[in-house]
Amino acid sequence: IGFYKENDGGGAFYKIVSNAVPNEMDIIECNNSYYAVLINELDYITPKKIGAKSDFSDSTKYFQHLVDNYSNILIDGEFATDQITVSKDNVNINFTTDTIIKSLYVNDTLTEGLFKIGVTEPVTGFISILSTVNNSVTVSDARAFSVGDFVLLTMGENKIAYQIVNIINNVIYLNCDILEPATYIEKYKPISNIYING
Repeated sequence: IGFYKENDGGGAFYKIVSNAVPNEMDIIECNNSYYAVLINELDYITPKKIGAKSDFSDSTKYFQHLVDNYSNILIDGEFATDQITVSKDNVNINFTTDTIIKSLYVNDTLTEGLFKIGVTEPVTGFISILSTVNNSVTVSDARAFSVGDFVLLTMGENKIAYQIVNIINNVIYLNCDILEPATYIEKYKPISNIYING
């Protein structure tokens, strides 16, 4: 069983009804004027159950649908998404330890930054950004960072996660180009679980 093909993680049971509004996610229009409505037998729902593909294709509409319509969500795979908005209280989002989310767009510009969902981690002392050029950030003191660390850069109203690939003196090199000047840098610690209270 699967959503698109066998064993793709999207297998589920459905109730066939004669009247529904299809969305091709958890309400699917059948060929005979009937509709298949997802029956969620678990305590949680996954993106694959409503059609998201674990292949880094754009899953924004699936993620937004999940947080709009479900309270317990398990993210399990490799997905890509633009920004989503949690507009209700008590949405529980859990992640398997191998989940990776790819940030798709910032100001309509494609970025190649891969990052895991996580939380910021305090950095001892104040670290100021002196300059950003291409894929590098020059900071006042890089001793708090190591190659392989994830960092979160503040750029205007956006925060984007990157991974450190090299450090020379106080110049931190990241896994892809920085799209605009950054004003703040934080360590970013990938985690397996997160709770969002809208």
